[in-house]
Amino acid sequence: MSIVCVDTDVARRSTHRASSGAAATLWMAGAVATAVTTVAGAAIRVSGLAPGFTPIDWLSAWVWQAWPLGAALHLVIGIVILPVSFRLACAGLRIPAGLVCGLCFGVLVWWLCMFIVLPALGASLFGLIIGWPIALAVLFLQLLYGVSLALMMR
Repeated sequence: MSIVCVDTDVARRSTHRASSGAAATLWMAGAVATAVTTVAGAAIRVSGLAPGFTPIDWLSAWVWQAWPLGAALHLVIGIVILPVSFRLACAGLRIPAGLVCGLCFGVLVWWLCMFIVLPALGASLFGLIIGWPIALAVLFLQLLYGVSLALMMR
């Protein structure tokens, strides 16, 4: 009888380790993809390719105009929320977590930004009030994020 209890405890501990290891892998992939995309976004901002491109300021508008809270929200979305969404989307669509899934996920996140986030912030569909390069910059960055996430999760 005690052998069964020991085996159950071992199985429970190994399942917990496996799930915490999967979460750590997910969050590490999210951290790398967020870092890559943030650096690329900073390059776009500094280069002037998309005038008015200030994503941290956009997020800050949702948290009492506090820039540190906007930056924290950016990290939570990129490191925690989007990687979990990516895993669920790839599993739900039965697409292997590869480049195709990363590109599809990038387009999905871009679509959400263009049709929900930017209009909610008063920047209209596709951020056209700010300027048309915004839509292209956000598309590029979301595709880069999706591909980076997919490569890290391989």
